[in-house]
Amino acid sequence: MHNLNRSSSTTTDSIPNPTGHIAADPNLDDDNDSALGDDMYALGLLQRANSLFDKNLILIICHHKLYLAPLQNPQRVLDVGTGTGIWAIDFANEFPGVEFKVDDASQDWTFPDSTFDYIHIRFMAGCFKVWTNLYSECFRFLKPGGWLEHQERGFRVFSDDGSILPDTVLNEAASSVCRDLH
Repeated sequence: MHNLNRSSSTTTDSIPNPTGHIAADPNLDDDNDSALGDDMYALGLLQRANSLFDKNLILIICHHKLYLAPLQNPQRVLDVGTGTGIWAIDFANEFPGVEFKVDDASQDWTFPDSTFDYIHIRFMAGCFKVWTNLYSECFRFLKPGGWLEHQERGFRVFSDDGSILPDTVLNEAASSVCRDLH
């Protein structure tokens, strides 16, 4: 069990200052103990911690930029797969007048054509069976001159002792996750 301690953070010269960090609680006697009470589901806290880790990792990889598209003054933005909303909140802080819309990306989109200046997709591998359908929707709803930005993790399975061979089912599953994106 871990606690998210928002009152302190650690920094180094190469890593942006996170809004919190994960630390083991030495006072926990068993896995069922929770400082947040018996009704708190721990996975929510771990998901938030993972989201903060992902956010900081992407900021490092993208040279401390929330997006890579050359945006001027976007007014309408669609963030596909918003999750906790960390990216959307940070983006709205940078562009205070921006308007976000919420919808289910796996269903028919209900927006008028040419609605968005920018569509952002991140870490959605495994969420769509057919990526071309999603991309068709994105391009339909982008304004002329608008930007679609999709950032995804690569998956690689390996072992330090060579016990996972290239032709294993595990390796095939990992490589198939993003195959349609290539």
